[in-house]
Amino acid sequence: MHGTTRAGLTTLPNLQTALDGLGTEQALRLTLDDCDRLFGVNDALVARVANFARGHGCAAIWDESGLLFRRLPPAGAAPSVLPPVGERRD
Repeated sequence: MHGTTRAGLTTLPNLQTALDGLGTEQALRLTLDDCDRLFGVNDALVARVANFARGHGCAAIWDESGLLFRRLPPAGAAPSVLPPVGERRD
């Protein structure tokens, strides 16, 4: 199972460093409050987050509690099969 980390991220440079340090399929979770503070609250939020994630080789996955940045495999690597949301992966 791949780990999810959650650090006290208060600035975009801290978030950039944390994302750049993720290994393939590792993830980092932000709360909704973290997202609002780091990216602002407006119509461009979702696009801004998606662009930020893509720039750091990650996918941005939203859910009811916040945002998950998951590191994508390198280009050309065989993708893994992620479990459906809510199911365990052993």
